Amino acid sequence: MPAASALSIADSVPVTRTYTPQRVDAGQATLVDKATYTFIGGQSTLILSFDPSSSKRTTDRIGVRLNLPKVANISGVDTVDSIGRFIGEFIIPESWTTLDRNNIATLVANSFANSVVKGITKDRDPMW
Repeated sequence: MPAASALSIADSVPVTRTYTPQRVDAGQATLVDKATYTFIGGQSTLILSFDPSSSKRTTDRIGVRLNLPKVANISGVDTVDSIGRFIGEFIIPESWTTLDRNNIATLVANSFANSVVKGITKDRDPMW
């Protein structure tokens, strides 16, 4: 994994969220958007993980998790009302080239920009 550093990611509002490293362990980094809410639980988190291939498994596992709390003000107190989550995992054969890995990463990123894929999430409109 690259050195832990802040990541800036735009949402749909558009607001650019800055996720700063909170905890980095072997193979996993937890980044937190501290600007939105200062209380624990109200902060959006981005968790990036990498589990390399081994003698028992010939695939790398790359995980991306995003937790996005929705905060409501109840009687003057900011409280987590609900949490939306994304959990994604790439399972990539160790034999793949940089071009192969780039291709799957690009296809996944572009699929989320596709109006049909986005509509399933945004509009709760399933394919039929």
